[in-house]
Amino acid sequence: MAIYVDAIEDYGNLVEGQARRYGTQWCHMTADTDEELHTMAEKLGLLRRWAQHMDSLHQFLHHYDLTPNKRRTAIALGAIEVDEDPNQRAWVRQWVAARKSQKP
Repeated sequence: MAIYVDAIEDYGNLVEGQARRYGTQWCHMTADTDEELHTMAEKLGLLRRWAQHMDSLHQFLHHYDLTPNKRRTAIALGAIEVDEDPNQRAWVRQWVAARKSQKP
């Protein structure tokens, strides 16, 4: 079981609303299970309603968005840094495979 964070990216004008007050640099945090994901989010002071659920916009990834400071804290609490590769988020494929292996 593990928590994963990807690289910080600058999303510029894509960051809208109240989230913009925290800047334009964000990453994603996901986990092998929803329970782990929400537990880590709670440790980081994130509200459950901020979770990004799998839907048409986030079709591959149940996750939370993290600022650089929250990412550093997540890593200090044991989150695993994962790199993106030219083949479109190899780490997402790893996460999906891990999630599938958890299902009966």
